[in-house]
Amino acid sequence: MPSFIANISLIFTEFPILERFKIARDHGFVGVEILNPYETVPTALAKATKHAESPIHLINTPFGDDWGHGANPENRGTFRDDLTRAVTFATALSVSHIHIMSGTNGDLQTLTQNLIWATQTYPNQSFLIEPINTLDIPNYKLNNFDDALAILEHINAPNLGLQFDTYHASRIAQTADILPIFEHCLPWIKHIQVSGNPNRTEPSQGIVDHTAFFAAVDASGYDGLIGAEYRPASHDFKWMDFAL
Repeated sequence: MPSFIANISLIFTEFPILERFKIARDHGFVGVEILNPYETVPTALAKATKHAESPIHLINTPFGDDWGHGANPENRGTFRDDLTRAVTFATALSVSHIHIMSGTNGDLQTLTQNLIWATQTYPNQSFLIEPINTLDIPNYKLNNFDDALAILEHINAPNLGLQFDTYHASRIAQTADILPIFEHCLPWIKHIQVSGNPNRTEPSQGIVDHTAFFAAVDASGYDGLIGAEYRPASHDFKWMDFAL
């Protein structure tokens, strides 16, 4: 079974950000992901991650006011500036993946063009795209897996993959059975995130059977990490036990 990392933008938020690395490690997580690292000085993050031996595996591009600018044809310059900033952070912190956010304005043609620019300009950086449900973020442009896979197949870049989030998958398809979606997307998946639908709490809660999902992940041969991206209903991390 792949190892878990904690999204410290949502978990352990009762502690200062720089303390969350070690706390995550102490609770059995092998690393962290951060939604928005740009409010913290990179050197401070680097010191915290090194001290805790808790590497940062994933960050997002800056949110801005629209959940990103990837699909907005009027903000190509902003997209490129934000992407360059994200790559600078990722390089300084040895971050594995950058999730490029499409935003709520624009179109998928622009997103595709911007992704081509990103993958060609920074060939050594791994980028991810993620379908996000429009129940939580109305008008989010990349909002289904068919469009995401079509973009990935069209670009076909080795440094571009899919971020598969069980919460969003369940919300997008409006189903508890996300295994067919996972299996269909598997060739493109480079990172997985988990949380319970509908309240985005622990994966042990909600309608999705994460025990079955973890078994499917284990059987699939997926060798990446699984990000715990949820808002804790408690301080109990026993849900990780049924992933073993």
